[in-house]
Amino acid sequence: MLVLKELSRSWGDFSLKDINLSLKEKEYFVLLGPCGAGKTLLLETICGLWKPDKGKIFLRGKNITDFPPEDRGFGLVYQEPCLFPHLTIEENIFYSIKMKKIKIDREKKEIIEFIKKILNLEELIKLNNPNILSGGQKQIVSIARALFSFPDILLLDEPFHSLDYRLQKYLTKILKEINQKLRLTIIHVTHNLEEAELFSSKTGFISEGKLLKIGSFPEVKIFLKNFYGI
Repeated sequence: MLVLKELSRSWGDFSLKDINLSLKEKEYFVLLGPCGAGKTLLLETICGLWKPDKGKIFLRGKNITDFPPEDRGFGLVYQEPCLFPHLTIEENIFYSIKMKKIKIDREKKEIIEFIKKILNLEELIKLNNPNILSGGQKQIVSIARALFSFPDILLLDEPFHSLDYRLQKYLTKILKEINQKLRLTIIHVTHNLEEAELFSSKTGFISEGKLLKIGSFPEVKIFLKNFYGI
């Protein structure tokens, strides 16, 4: 479904180096790595916010390397929620549908109702003002907004970074259900081994811009023990 071939991208003195990755539909890929490893830069390059210096990106067999972000079919959620403060909560949630003038057929209507129910969006919408939401509520709105762009792939950049343990457990269950129910491919960036073990059908490890290992979580965990000499 998604294929990265020899993807490289410089950012000052740092660079992603010859990233190769292949993901299938419905896979939940967790990318592990320390701070400064290049995780966010990789997500943003996949999403089209940065053009690679070298390499290609394919989605469903189509070369999308030069496509603008809005034509790629990705939804991106950062670790810090970024809502439009001048819009209502409902307007934030359905922003992509309105701006892209997405036509809502029967299938999309079913997806909307599923997401509204599983994320309890009706209760959030009643609050109206996004500025009064907690950090966790803002992240739920961010995830909903990304999902309502009906992406082929959902990109999550440390989505649990600033959330308390209770909310992390809640969103863990929800994201796994979304992954299975919608058959949605997800790339989830984290430095947390527990998150990787809970989520991933495939795990990767990146360090200093190099994707050093891809495999099952147990395989990557063994690699990490050897890598860090634990």
